[in-house]
Amino acid sequence: MVQDKKEIAKAQDSESPHFPVWRAVIAGWVLVTIPVLVIILSVLMIGLSLVPNLWWIPMSIAVFLGWMWWAFTIPRWRRWALNRGANPDKLQRWGVITGLVWRKGSLFEKTEFRIDD
Repeated sequence: MVQDKKEIAKAQDSESPHFPVWRAVIAGWVLVTIPVLVIILSVLMIGLSLVPNLWWIPMSIAVFLGWMWWAFTIPRWRRWALNRGANPDKLQRWGVITGLVWRKGSLFEKTEFRIDD
């Protein structure tokens, strides 16, 4: 929570030009969501070819690895967008609408690997 306030204040105080939220969201999808889908599908396909009768094992590993990628890259994406001047409120709102991030305070949102500056 404190980290988010620092990022917001830093973004608001910066003299950088306004960065469109739609660009940040597209970048988030390219850098976060698409790799998550690739990780999950790749691990699942490889796992099912190795142990087809135990489908739940590769499924669990695939979801875990995809989630770890998401949890690691989302805070970095958010910092990147805020440092470029994206509006923090709009960034959060459109991130939730597009499925890029979870609502603030949700259990899933708390799984992000926070960045210490």
